[in-house]
Amino acid sequence: MDHDLRSAPSAPFRQNSNLPKVIAKSTLLALVLLQEVFGAIHTDINPNNIFLSDIHSPSPIVKVGDLGNMLKEGYKTIRLQSLTTRAPEGWRDLGCWPSSDVWSLGITLTHWLSSPNLIFGAKDKIVQDLTETWCIAKIQRLLSTSISPPVNPAYEEEFLVSGVLERGTLVHPDTKVETRFIKMGTLREELEGLEGLEVDKELIEFIEDFTFIEKGN
Repeated sequence: MDHDLRSAPSAPFRQNSNLPKVIAKSTLLALVLLQEVFGAIHTDINPNNIFLSDIHSPSPIVKVGDLGNMLKEGYKTIRLQSLTTRAPEGWRDLGCWPSSDVWSLGITLTHWLSSPNLIFGAKDKIVQDLTETWCIAKIQRLLSTSISPPVNPAYEEEFLVSGVLERGTLVHPDTKVETRFIKMGTLREELEGLEGLEVDKELIEFIEDFTFIEKGN
């Protein structure tokens, strides 16, 4: 394979390109195979684990690698997936499911388009500690919705504080200017505002479909 997704430039494929959908379709087919053959989930879909060849051709080749973290679906001994790509059901301690891998695929495509900047996750965190809480707050801000409370009381505080970070402001100690903790807008606004070539509206809607939170999740 010629590239992993992280090293493949996204700018040439932001408009009038079938590559993002080929990446999504090939990854989803691989995930279906894992589920049907092994009853398993990948748990670590990210730009380092998707490999590409012939990306400028009419028929690019996409493969999913790194099956070392593959586990039976529903696993919940610990919260799986990276902090950046963890699905809402994972944050709630409901276990990791095929839908969790699909969510991670949506985040992976988002971060491919926005590279080297990460839209989800805690890279822009401006508070001490509270990394998990920041990640939850970012999801809620970007998707303009709330994640339902966790089923595990051990994580209730994360969710309570996430609401403060999502909606709250602070006064900068040096400038005395009031500013939001989290300065991002919605996922659509962030993708529309990327530097360089504009991202197709259809592609943005395609990615939004992967990161939809159903009521109760």
